[in-house]
Amino acid sequence: MQNIEHIIAFITLSIAVASVPGPTSLYIFSQGLSRSWKRPFFAIVGVLVANILWVLLCSIGAAAVIRDSNLAFEILRSFGCAYLAYLGISLFKSKTNHKIGQESSTSLFFALSKGFLTSISNPKAALFYLSFLPQFVGRDSAYHIGIIKFGLGYILIMLVIFSIYGFLAFQINHFVRNGGKSILFKKMVGCSFIASAISLWKFKQA
Repeated sequence: MQNIEHIIAFITLSIAVASVPGPTSLYIFSQGLSRSWKRPFFAIVGVLVANILWVLLCSIGAAAVIRDSNLAFEILRSFGCAYLAYLGISLFKSKTNHKIGQESSTSLFFALSKGFLTSISNPKAALFYLSFLPQFVGRDSAYHIGIIKFGLGYILIMLVIFSIYGFLAFQINHFVRNGGKSILFKKMVGCSFIASAISLWKFKQA
């Protein structure tokens, strides 16, 4: 059983890691720029489902296949790069804003599925969980149970942090929606996605 210092260290590091802007937080932020709170909410659900899957894969050792197989890693990395670039270009070319009440079940499903794909296609997630979670798993407990326990704890912290990202973006949209400011802001986020795609393309395993 982990002591209180162990738990505090985990929570502190998890907050720090989850707060660092990345592709998933950028995507949630971009959805928060819409005029409906539903889009960032469904985007967060998609991201969390993908991360739960990563934790489960890590707990049974399947995620290690991606780390140890250059082919599997490169395939996932290439798909992730292409998908981030697609999201960036789509936002950069965006010329309209969503109106209140315009959301359909189809658009919300796309928000959820894109959030899922943004997280599941990032091979850095596999490397992160494989390197971060084992540091906190006690020797007196089953490895896979410890991985799941701390993995779900990290995902809960992600939920809080990403909800803040979505809320802030939704509030920012109230100030920039007039004129072309909202569109300009989306283009800036789109450029950030493209930069993330380039960064992931340059990323190499140690």
